[in-house]
Amino acid sequence: MTTFRISEAATLLGVSSDTVRRWVDAGRPGAERDEHGHRQVNGADLAAFARSQIEGSGDGKAADELGLEAGVVAVAVIKSTNVVVEIPGHERVAGYL
Repeated sequence: MTTFRISEAATLLGVSSDTVRRWVDAGRPGAERDEHGHRQVNGADLAAFARSQIEGSGDGKAADELGLEAGVVAVAVIKSTNVVVEIPGHERVAGYL
């Protein structure tokens, strides 16, 4: 069975290790401790969790609302609860989390 350390899972999911730790503490995805006491996530559970995050994101995806498509360059600046997305050659779009 393939397992991933918290840092490896974070890299695969594109989030911080702290985010994965919070998810694991909440029970999604589940994790087991290895012989050294380090938490490890089962690969199949990690894949199922990643799929559930995509499927649970709903129809109103922000990327769709902004007109972003694959290959479009965009820059996002995130400060606390304020998000600014810039697409070169287009107007600035701002929103709140």
